[in-house]
Amino acid sequence: MRIISRVFSDPQHAKKANDWLTFKAIPKGARAVITAGDNVEAALEAAGVHSSAIAPYAAAIAKGGAALVVKTTFKPLGAAKIVREALSRRADQIVAFGSEVDQDHAIAWEPDHAPSVLKDHPHFMTLPGIEISGNISSAFGVPTVSGQNRRKKVMDGSKRMSKMFWPMPLLSSKSRTNKTMDGSRRMSRAFWPMPLVTSGERRKSVIEGGGAVLSSRMGWKTLS
Repeated sequence: MRIISRVFSDPQHAKKANDWLTFKAIPKGARAVITAGDNVEAALEAAGVHSSAIAPYAAAIAKGGAALVVKTTFKPLGAAKIVREALSRRADQIVAFGSEVDQDHAIAWEPDHAPSVLKDHPHFMTLPGIEISGNISSAFGVPTVSGQNRRKKVMDGSKRMSKMFWPMPLLSSKSRTNKTMDGSRRMSRAFWPMPLVTSGERRKSVIEGGGAVLSSRMGWKTLS
C-alpha cells in the first residue's frame, strides 16, 4: 500500500480534490483531509504521512493550508496512478516542498479485520436508547400467552356460516343413484329417437350385396 499526500494552499482546494477522488472510485475510508486544529501532527501521523513530511506539513497547515492524504491499495486497480494524475492536474494549488520531504511512500498493507460488518455502528439491528431485560413482551406489557379458552369454531353454537347466505343444506342423507336420470332411461333418447347400439348382423360393404360396383360397371380389375 502506498501513502500519497499533498498540502493544498486552501482547504477548499483540498476538499474539491477529495470530492473528485470520489468519482474515481477511491474508497472514502482511504482518504483524509487534515486542516488546522488541535494536535495536527498527531493527525498526520495517524493518517500515515511519512515522518519527514509531518513537521513541514504542520507548518503549512498552520498558515491556512490543508493536507490531503490517500491510502491506495489494489481497490480500485491502479489506484495510486489515479490519485497521482488527479493531483498533478491541481499542481498550481499544491504547496511545493523539497526532495527531503517524502510525499509518496510505501508501507506494509494488512487487511483491516473489523469485529462487525459495520465499523461505525456494529449493532445496526439494535434500537438506540431502549434497554430490554428478559422478554420483549414484558418490556412493552404485552402478554405472550393468553389464559382464555379458544373456540373451535368461528361462530358460536352449531350454526354454520354458510347458512347465512345459502338456505339449502350442504349435505343430504338421501341415497344416491348411479345415473343422472332416474329409472332406466338414457339421456340420449330425449333428443335421438334411434337406438345407439344395435344387435343386427353387420355388413362388410356399404352397398347391399357387396361387390365392387364401380369397377364392375367400368370393366376395371380390382387387383393387378
